[in-house]
Amino acid sequence: MSAEQTTASPDASRILIVDDDASVRNVLTALLTAEGYGVSTAASAVEALALVVSSEVHLVISDMKMPERDGFWLLDQMRKEHPQTPRRPSSVCGAAPPITCSSHPRPLI
Repeated sequence: MSAEQTTASPDASRILIVDDDASVRNVLTALLTAEGYGVSTAASAVEALALVVSSEVHLVISDMKMPERDGFWLLDQMRKEHPQTPRRPSSVCGAAPPITCSSHPRPLI
């Protein structure tokens, strides 16, 4: 599976979407590009790490549970390879019912 990129204005923030489910990547890409963001996608954490190394990415939205390497591995590798990158607050969401996020103690649906 190869990475995909959408076109956006040169000033647009670049968002990398990492998910082994193509339908999730497609929906997020459609929503974010409609808002004017530049979007790249990766089907695996290994593929995503290569994109982070080779291009400017402002935000990574990653599935945490993927085959082979998960989103936590990706986060660890990004921190090791780019220690100078500022760390921003993040949330980890789970898709198993009920959907919850670590920053939201109550179920979202």
